[in-house]
Amino acid sequence: MHGKSIMLTSDGDRIAPQEGDCKDTDPLLSRSPGIHMICGGTFALMDTSETHKVLYCNRCALRVAFPTSVMTFGDLRQHLQILQPRALP
Repeated sequence: MHGKSIMLTSDGDRIAPQEGDCKDTDPLLSRSPGIHMICGGTFALMDTSETHKVLYCNRCALRVAFPTSVMTFGDLRQHLQILQPRALP
């Protein structure tokens, strides 16, 4: 079973870490950090500039850019927090 998934887009795309029970403190260093839960493709981690990296799905070509300062799964979760569903009052 994959560790806790992270919402990547407002359309519901999620990444499930490949390394089992992934913790927020685990680094995003792997060149294949997770599985795209919508299409089942594998995400690749690529440097695209001095300031940004991209998670790229090898099956559907989804690209999610984020700053190079994002180093862990927890950092990614925090950076993308605006996409997380919120409870209604």
